[in-house]
Amino acid sequence: MNKMDLSTYDIEMQRLMSQWPHSYSEQRRKIFFNALRDVSNHDFREAVTQCLATCRSAPLLGELTEAVQVARTNYMQQKRMDDAARSMFDGIPETNWADREFVDRCMQLVNDKISNKITSEQFYQGCDLLDQAALVYKNNKKGPNKKPFEKRKDPYKDDDATI
Repeated sequence: MNKMDLSTYDIEMQRLMSQWPHSYSEQRRKIFFNALRDVSNHDFREAVTQCLATCRSAPLLGELTEAVQVARTNYMQQKRMDDAARSMFDGIPETNWADREFVDRCMQLVNDKISNKITSEQFYQGCDLLDQAALVYKNNKKGPNKKPFEKRKDPYKDDDATI
């Protein structure tokens, strides 16, 4: 895990100080940085965002630490969901049921839905498009000039055969 860099810490503390301008002395900010220096940039950014959204007064070290734990938990849950979505396709052996590009497009659609980059309606529209692409792929796999096997209705008679 990457440690927080000073520039990210300063930016995030500025966000807190803009909300509570007289709550964070220079000495307090130094104490906070020393206590939170092993936190990743992402986790600290998420913790500050959570504190800005939920705290009625300036968060102290305990509240920031708790918010960091919530951010880490949320990150790990999201990572598990992403890994589970990827494993749906990774566990399938290579077969000719779909080409690799199709599988990649399916994965991208699932990941976009999980990470809330797209709405449910957009997800279903994407699924419909992928279904249509799969149908085209299936039809092209038979070959453009090949017709499906048809069963003959009349019995086959060999004119050269002797009875």
